[in-house]
Amino acid sequence: MVGLILSLPPLTPFAQQIVPSRDAPAPTPTAGTASIAGTVVDDQEPAVPVRRAVVTAAGPALVPSRSAIADDEGRFAIDRLPAGRFTISVSRASFITSIYGAKRPGKPGTSLVVAAGQRVTDVVVKLWRGAVIAGVVRAEDGQPAEDLPVRVIAAHQTTEPGIFTLDSNGVTTNDAGEFRIFGLPPGSYLLCVTPPALRGMSPTAMSEAEMDAALAVLRTRAPASQSGRRAPPAAAPVATSRPFTYAPIYFPGTANMSQAAAITLAPGQVLENIDLTLQRVATASVSGTVTLADGRAAPRAQIQIVLTPPDGYRLDAPAGYAPDAPQQAGATSAADGAFRLPAIGPGDYTLTVKATPPGVVVDSPTGGPALWSETKLSVGSNDITGLTLRLEAGPALSGRIAFAEGTLKPPADLTQWRVSLVTPASLTSRGPALGARLTTVPPVALHADGTFEIPGIPPGAYLFRVTGSGLGVTGWWVRSMMAGDRDLLDQVIDVRPGSPSMNVVVSMSDRHTELSGTLRTSTGQPGVDVFVIAFPTDRTLWGQGARRVRAVRPGADGHFSMPDLPPGDYLLGVVTDIDPEDWQNPALLDQLVPTSVTVAIGEGEKKVQDLQLGRQTTRAQRAR
Repeated sequence: MVGLILSLPPLTPFAQQIVPSRDAPAPTPTAGTASIAGTVVDDQEPAVPVRRAVVTAAGPALVPSRSAIADDEGRFAIDRLPAGRFTISVSRASFITSIYGAKRPGKPGTSLVVAAGQRVTDVVVKLWRGAVIAGVVRAEDGQPAEDLPVRVIAAHQTTEPGIFTLDSNGVTTNDAGEFRIFGLPPGSYLLCVTPPALRGMSPTAMSEAEMDAALAVLRTRAPASQSGRRAPPAAAPVATSRPFTYAPIYFPGTANMSQAAAITLAPGQVLENIDLTLQRVATASVSGTVTLADGRAAPRAQIQIVLTPPDGYRLDAPAGYAPDAPQQAGATSAADGAFRLPAIGPGDYTLTVKATPPGVVVDSPTGGPALWSETKLSVGSNDITGLTLRLEAGPALSGRIAFAEGTLKPPADLTQWRVSLVTPASLTSRGPALGARLTTVPPVALHADGTFEIPGIPPGAYLFRVTGSGLGVTGWWVRSMMAGDRDLLDQVIDVRPGSPSMNVVVSMSDRHTELSGTLRTSTGQPGVDVFVIAFPTDRTLWGQGARRVRAVRPGADGHFSMPDLPPGDYLLGVVTDIDPEDWQNPALLDQLVPTSVTVAIGEGEKKVQDLQLGRQTTRAQRAR
């Protein structure tokens, strides 16, 4: 019965986009006798009703979700609801989509539990007005630049590494070069304008010295003779013109993303006069040869170059982001292994190469053996030539499923289960990392005997997961994945070309653990507008994707439950208003340590630990 609610400083906002499936058959609508009604208001003091906002109720018992439009007084009503738990979301242009119960813009809210026939009439949902960035884009000569896309790149700094999210959403400059981006959640952003594509061309620009030399040649031309023939001109100097491109320009006026300045927006802030000027930037080509380990040429290898973001960040590209984005480029090696990537702008890049081993035919949708090479490059204005990219075999992960002795019989069909490799950042990102299409590892199905193999793993950092149809209802859970004395479910594995292959044993258990309890306020009421977080006392087990770090929001009665936590020593804390990716940030967990409760969970143990808000203690009370 211990715990202390911790008020943290503002954290990076979280936005979730739900994309409906257009190909799925229309579900049969569910109906009931309950209803939810209330009012939508803005964030002013005093609050003002928001008219014409779209209010949506969603929940497991409601198929499909149901919406209503608020009237001129901000009032709404959603009826014919079945009994169940619902999330109420509200959206309107220029405002940030909000969830009922959210304490700050863009944050998770609180669900509503409705009984059959119940009429909830006092729901008040707050909408926060979004921030605005506005300015003018001009060409090099100072004239307005019309019809150019301007985007913001959200900088999420609470994760490790931080995330820059490249988004296809944005605005286009008008005939005066003006742009206005509105409805932005508070946070940090990079501002970028992208000039029109040059359609594969590499234009060149003559330097002043070259233009002077050309004029000198024209002046030395001899006059025509009586026969009308001119004397041959003097030899012109060899041109050294550099190819250029109109590169994406980041605020305050740089073509290098690493030198961009973040713009920090407060809730509802209007930031104007953020102007940008297009720049011609000298580009370079990157060329060389791809070879096998024995020095032979590697034809038809896939080459991909991707911009490396500033230190401590990664680039995510949500669905719909242009595949021909200026932050990446690709090529295929010729029969002699040669390749050339033209018109690469300045910056730091990662060059990745993938090839199929000679004589191997890959006919499986999950891939096959692969050869890899990875190189870091810094591109300036001079061409990079003569690279030799030596391919090495990607390691394989093979193993088997082992069922511990218990009361349950192992499932008869294991072919519906999958073994997956996931990057830690992908578990909390807004989309796949830029360039991930080349290096994504498809999940592999288990064989009937419970064995599996993932061949040709690309370079990267990975966590291992076991998923599959029916896994949760079989009564079995994944206890460990051991490679020698290492549990790969608790470690990030760094894979490089030429790394040794791994053989693992995946242990399944039917002895389920559970950490549960009830959270109450200092007055004895259920604590509902918070998150309960469990995390291991061993800091080496923290980080993105850590399976031993869990966060749950208590139900309306204050009860919380965390099933199947691996046995070990944990800290149990309480925090308000937190994003899904925030609670895996080691910096946040460090803040929670002083006010958390220590709990030990044994093999198959079901432990109850109640918590009370507003009380601080340095030691755990007895759990029952």
